[in-house]
Amino acid sequence: KIMVFSFLFSYYMIKYCAITIFMEGEMEKLYETVNEETRYIYLRKLLTGVYFGPLTNYPSIDKLWLKFYTEEQIQEEAIKGSLYDALVHYNRFNLMTTAINYYDNKISYLEMIKKIDETAIAFSNNGIKKGDKVTIAMPYLPETIYSIYALSKIGAIANVIDPRTNAETLKKYINEADSKMIIMIDRIEDKIASIKDETTLTKFISVSPLLSANTKAMKLLNKYNNIFKPNKYGFTKWQDFYKDYYIEPIDSRVKYEKDMPSVIVYTSGTSGNPKGAILTNDNFNNFALFQKQSVPDAKIGDKFLLIMPPFIAYGLVIGLHNQLCQGQELIMIPTFTLDKANYYEFVSEVLYTNNGKVDYRKMQEKQKTLKKARKFYN
Repeated sequence: KIMVFSFLFSYYMIKYCAITIFMEGEMEKLYETVNEETRYIYLRKLLTGVYFGPLTNYPSIDKLWLKFYTEEQIQEEAIKGSLYDALVHYNRFNLMTTAINYYDNKISYLEMIKKIDETAIAFSNNGIKKGDKVTIAMPYLPETIYSIYALSKIGAIANVIDPRTNAETLKKYINEADSKMIIMIDRIEDKIASIKDETTLTKFISVSPLLSANTKAMKLLNKYNNIFKPNKYGFTKWQDFYKDYYIEPIDSRVKYEKDMPSVIVYTSGTSGNPKGAILTNDNFNNFALFQKQSVPDAKIGDKFLLIMPPFIAYGLVIGLHNQLCQGQELIMIPTFTLDKANYYEFVSEVLYTNNGKVDYRKMQEKQKTLKKARKFYN
């Protein structure tokens, strides 16, 4: 009995191994002879019971997750292009929808894309070309979005850094990336001025968070800063840099290349020193397709509160690119607490009369409030 059992066991084990080896060979032939979409549809039918046959038991080959996708979703491809290409493609039929809502300034997809195109020309006219790195040390402002997508359009790389980073670390990140230009929020001008001669930077662009705001209080504060806040270091203001698109309206849009770098973001440093992580156009666009398929209930014009900063991958991929590729309206708040997010409404209420004109008597009565507003927004 023992001999018979051993014989039968050996026979079925050999048979099983032979079938497994045969199936693996057949799978390899299948991989070699058909395209990826056809393979994936075959595997889905195998996983859902439409076809019968053994699996290899290698998840990387069997791709068990395919049973949760339709054949149409499997056949749909991510955009083969830059972040800019994907943005334009997905929104070509909803250009009049609001893309950015920044302190009462509603910017449509058409206007946003126009601003990105003009910013791309400004970068090109300032010597930025394919493969160059430009440091962006900003929270989420409209100008942050214009810069990231404009650099993507011309094939340059955005080196995105937390503006709260100390001067020495900023210098390290800038030099390691061999960055030629910096787009920075104006409140870190002192910090950048202290290291500028020790970096690879040749051009410095300063952006006020008040520039694109449309509330009465913030417009007043912007005028105040333009008049009374001197340009201590001679850094170029965004509005002056942006005018450079008038010089020579060239088209420097790059052609698609697989795995072309688009953005550098930095790790948190919880397991060691923070490191720069390169994200490619394909990384962004594949994830945009994934969200489109996994959140089918999202509609064009839905509102998304964008409070995650751009200097982390989550804020860039999920918060920015995925939402714009779904035609969402981004409600942008560059500060990260709810009380500060609503503070501008309170300031606007106490400084202005109902007819929209400045009530200077009330301003004098509310000097303490105005000082708080200046401190907060500067």
